Amino acid sequence: MRTLHRKGRMSGLDRALAQFGRVEKTLFLLNSVGDEAFWQRILRQINRGEPWHGVGWAVFHKRKGELRQMLRTLIRGC
Repeated sequence: MRTLHRKGRMSGLDRALAQFGRVEKTLFLLNSVGDEAFWQRILRQINRGEPWHGVGWAVFHKRKGELRQMLRTLIRGC
C-alpha cells in the first residue's frame, strides 16, 4: 500500500482498497458473531497456550527466579 501513496497523500485507488479492506473485515466479524463453532475453535486455541503462560508466571514472577537458584546449586553440587 505504501507504493500507492504520493508524497504522504492517498490516491483514489489507495482509498478504495482501504475501504474494501474495512468492508471485508466488518463482514467477517458480523458473520462470525453468531457462529458458535467458530468461537469454540477460538477458545480451544486460546486454552492451549494458557498452561505455558501459567508456568512462566510461576517461575519468573511468583517464585522470583528460585528455580534458577535451585538449578545452580544442583549444578555446583555435581
